[in-house]
Amino acid sequence: IDINPNDFEICNNSEAKALNNYHSGNYEIALNQSIEWFIDIPFSKRPVMLGSHIANIFLENPKIAIQLLEAGLISHPNDPQIINNLAYSYVLENQIQKAEDYILMLKEPSKIPLSTKICLIATQGLIAFRKGNNLEGSRLYEEAIDHANRLNLKQYSWLARLNYANELILTGTDQREKIL
Repeated sequence: IDINPNDFEICNNSEAKALNNYHSGNYEIALNQSIEWFIDIPFSKRPVMLGSHIANIFLENPKIAIQLLEAGLISHPNDPQIINNLAYSYVLENQIQKAEDYILMLKEPSKIPLSTKICLIATQGLIAFRKGNNLEGSRLYEEAIDHANRLNLKQYSWLARLNYANELILTGTDQREKIL
């Protein structure tokens, strides 16, 4: 079947465009389309998570991530994944107390999905490093990595490792082997 997608005029396709541009490495466009997607479907968490991820990781703009995540909290109050990512974003903005305040908002830890718990442990490691408590930060990151490995969550393990390595580099440590 010979079908040309350009022959069709599709409204409200920002989700597909955001995902396509994200996977193509067009991060600024993907971010804008994530915002359009969120405006189109404001009760969906996915555009908030994708947009904030792009803003934090690829565009190094935690302010935009914070705006998206705070907007996401309106329709998903107390969502542990959004709260964790807000805390992470605030740490990137050197607003450590605000990050800790968000972590303290989390209630009923037994109901938090395991993957989000791993992220929370790593975020607490990041907070510890930024507060100058490198031993506690290392312990928490290693705990997050261990949990991710035991659950075979490779993406979470690698994200924790990368963030851990970044913090070790920022502290000027001589633990080259651990970083590698």
